[in-house]
This record gives sequence, C-alpha cells and structure tokens, in this order.
Amino acid sequence: MRQSSISRTVSWVIVSLLVVWAPLAAEDASGLAERAAAWAAEFNAGNFEAVAAMYAPDAERIPPNAEAIKGRDAILDYLRASAEMGASQVEIGVTEVESHGDTAWARGTYSLSDADGGHLDHGEWMSISKNIDGEWLTHRDIWNSSMPLPDMDE
Repeated sequence: MRQSSISRTVSWVIVSLLVVWAPLAAEDASGLAERAAAWAAEFNAGNFEAVAAMYAPDAERIPPNAEAIKGRDAILDYLRASAEMGASQVEIGVTEVESHGDTAWARGTYSLSDADGGHLDHGEWMSISKNIDGEWLTHRDIWNSSMPLPDMDE
C-alpha cells in the first residue's frame, strides 16, 4: 500500500514538472534568439540596411514616448537617425522565446551606449515575428526604457 502511494506521488510530481517546464524547453523554430544576436551585431557594425532587412515590409517599431515607426524604409531611417544622435553599441539579452506555427514572440533586455562606451539607455523589449514565405521577419517591435524620465521642471 505504501509503495503504491509513493509511486502515485512520484508520478504526480513528474507529470507536474512536465506540464510546467515542457513549454519553456520547447524549441524556438523561429530562431528569434539568434536573430536578436544578429540584430545587435549588425547595429554595432553600423550596417543598418541589414538590420532593416530583418523586418517585414509592413513592420512597426514602437519606441517609448513616440509614434510608431511604420514600414521597413522608415525603420531604416530611424536606425540611421539613432546613430546620428550618438547611439553606437547595443547589447541585447533574450529572456523568453516562444513560437507557435508561423508566429513567434520574444522578450528581453537591452543596453545602449555611445561610441566611447557611455551609457545612454537600458530597459526591456518585446518582439513579434512572423514566418512570411519561409522567412522569419520581425512584425512588431517595442521597447521601454528603465531609466527615469528627466525632471520636467528644470
């Protein structure tokens, strides 16, 4: 009798762990984590055309405190303008990735610095990708700064 109770308890624990952990261990068919690393490498190299090519033609980037940037060409212009304002190096961390069919999402952290390594910004991001004609492209991209807003009274 005791053996049966222990076996049921162990079975319940194993099933519970599988239910909780299996989705987290699922393979990311979209390669979103690798694409995030490529995004950072291309941005840091100043290859903004390659970064923009990672977006769907109708993609949107949604920055903090600004209107959405709509379309690949506008995204390219935004990336170039960011560099002209001093953004030079980005570090991207990926904390979650999940894909279902032709849609995937990820979230993570970022840190942005200038050419001298001076800290400009840091925060969190979330991205949605779609498989379009066999190619995974970013569909929506949003980020939020974790830095406090400047004092508006100054």
